Amino acid sequence: MAAGLLASLLLLVSPSAGQELQPQAVPPEVAARWSPDGWPDRVVLTPGRDPSRAMSVAWRTDARQTRAVAELVRDNAGPALEDRARRIEGQTTRLETQLGVSVYHQVRFEGLAPETAYAYRVQGAQGWGEWRSFRTAPARPDPSFRFLYLGDLQNDILEVGARVVRQALRTAPDVDLVVHAGDLVQQRDGDPHDAEWGEWIEAAGTMLGTIPQMPATGNHEYLETRSTEGDNAYTRLTPHWPVQFVLPKSGARGAEETTYVVDRGDVRFVVLDTTSALNFGTMENQRDWLRQALDRPGARWKIVVMHHPVFSCGRNYEPTRIRSTFRPVLEAGGADLVLQGHDHCYSRVSDPEAGPLSSGGRRPLTGPVYVVSIAGGKMYPLNPQSAAQADVRLGDTQLFQVVDVTSERLSFRTFDATGRPVDAFDIAKSKTGRELIDLRPEAPIASQVHPSDVLMRN
Repeated sequence: MAAGLLASLLLLVSPSAGQELQPQAVPPEVAARWSPDGWPDRVVLTPGRDPSRAMSVAWRTDARQTRAVAELVRDNAGPALEDRARRIEGQTTRLETQLGVSVYHQVRFEGLAPETAYAYRVQGAQGWGEWRSFRTAPARPDPSFRFLYLGDLQNDILEVGARVVRQALRTAPDVDLVVHAGDLVQQRDGDPHDAEWGEWIEAAGTMLGTIPQMPATGNHEYLETRSTEGDNAYTRLTPHWPVQFVLPKSGARGAEETTYVVDRGDVRFVVLDTTSALNFGTMENQRDWLRQALDRPGARWKIVVMHHPVFSCGRNYEPTRIRSTFRPVLEAGGADLVLQGHDHCYSRVSDPEAGPLSSGGRRPLTGPVYVVSIAGGKMYPLNPQSAAQADVRLGDTQLFQVVDVTSERLSFRTFDATGRPVDAFDIAKSKTGRELIDLRPEAPIASQVHPSDVLMRN
């Protein structure tokens, strides 16, 4: 969104003390750009709990489209996809924001064949959207599984955030999944900022409808009031979340809409909601649920996604409640990697008590590697305590991560917004345990050089 349009919008949503706002009018130019019409938009694909057999899609239309209708077919090279497509119906939800009334639609694609390409399209009052394609995961462990990890996009989403997404897809166009560590948008006060969600959708582009998206909630996915003293009080989850993302129904009690598990082959992803934990009394429930989620027989790799970090790199504070509650469970449960946001900086922590690992070094792992990253335009200065904890830390830099997973190795590569490699490490796993292998400063991703080739040069 142009800076002038955003400023105009923000003038209309300044909250009264202790009051939750009702939808407000927006400037005509904002409404013209982001309001719904008779064509499907905001199409987002999400994985089922088992993405080899289930995917889901959500999209938006204006109020004339009252039914959620999609068509699905096994993808093929011919243009007449509709001839063999089957029609699937789902559920609709009416949503009123500053942009007026819209309808969100959700359809779950279930009973799919593993490792198979499908095409689908969704319906609006004026016609069908374009055909989009996706591929289900293998039912077995995937020797070439790759995913993308993005920290908070949140601020200046189109101005500077979109370039990070585009660069990520140029660097790794073949990713199988995209992980978001929360704070997708900036909205803070009680009025859900519909235009910001429009920015987020446009910034991420067509990948949202073709690559499964796995988001975690951040504090900015919650609406809030502000007191006369300026304190924040979270009131409820943004109404966009449950309608824009069709997520697996496997969450912790009290946070069922925002916590979930995805099993992709022998990789288990566990997504937490730390804002709910800190503000809505679900900390212990999520802790106990996390313990159960990590106790999956046969999960070779366990990756946890959460917004608030266990070890902070930005702002001068210590996340004591998050750390004391979740760190023991993460370590006892064998988590390998924890992906986080919130701090608007970059850090990689492998053993905070032992201190930073030197460049090119190796370290046995008794717990997970904790990573904080930032994709958007808002930055915080690095805090002093992170210097003694983090192997690597970086400020004032927009980043994305490409992660390759095989049965024996997890290869993690961090790139800046220009595509330059800035951090790299592997987690090697064997019968004798796990080892962190530092590959700084500029190890290429696996499609260019195999990790073993990188190791020989370090």
